[in-house]
Amino acid sequence: MQKKKIFLVSLLLLFLSGCSVKLFYNKLDWMVSWQLRDYISWDAEQHPIFKKSLNEVLDQHRHYHLPVYSSLVMSLHDKVDNGWTQDDIEQVQNAITSSVDRLLSQSAPSIIPLLKSLDDSQVYGIEQGFEKSNQKFVKKFVQPTEQEQREKQAKNLVKQIQRFTGRLNEEQLALIEDWSQRYHLMGHERLVLRQAWQGEFLGLLAERNEPNFVNKLTPLLAIDYQAKSEIYQNKIEQNQALMYQLMSEVSNRLDNRQRLRLKRNLIKLADDLNQLAAA
Repeated sequence: MQKKKIFLVSLLLLFLSGCSVKLFYNKLDWMVSWQLRDYISWDAEQHPIFKKSLNEVLDQHRHYHLPVYSSLVMSLHDKVDNGWTQDDIEQVQNAITSSVDRLLSQSAPSIIPLLKSLDDSQVYGIEQGFEKSNQKFVKKFVQPTEQEQREKQAKNLVKQIQRFTGRLNEEQLALIEDWSQRYHLMGHERLVLRQAWQGEFLGLLAERNEPNFVNKLTPLLAIDYQAKSEIYQNKIEQNQALMYQLMSEVSNRLDNRQRLRLKRNLIKLADDLNQLAAA
């Protein structure tokens, strides 16, 4: 599991797209538990502690972070008629990244006691889970040809945007096609960083009963923990700039029907987030 900087395409145009936000969020505790089953099986004492910790993190996210997301959605809504600038997209993405970083930092205290309670068989299960996850990653992001990956990226992005705007026109589709051909594919580099993070994490778990375990683990959970090469970081920044440019250009080419639909969907998303936060 590589902790990389969260890149949110155009924020909430992709956030929970295709799902009912309320349905998704209200099932999030179950989904997290289900996803973790490939990595770890809690014993009878650990499971209630895990559930309690997870619910505390989700409650914190619900009440303190969802209102932030709602405000950001409305900031995009208010600028739809004039089209989004690249700065608009970047500011929203940076705000979301900061919010998630805070959530990770706030969650660490509840995670650490559980990690310290793991037995060797559970640690081995995590290692096996990493291997299984990496195999899926390779199948999705490394094995396909370059053109296959680019075509899939373009197809997925079109699908995600159209869920908010309705059908895109030929000019807008051409912009996405051009983006997909210029975007840096980074499957191999991401795999290397992913495996490096996993190795460090497993190494720390071997020292989970040592006094300095907490001090070593906490920075490992941060979004931007890993030092990246200058070349890798440049690619990340170039990809971000390309996405900011694309979303700005698409938003400035929306017709009246698309703008109205986008605004309605953003209002609905913001309302759903506020209702979840108040629940």
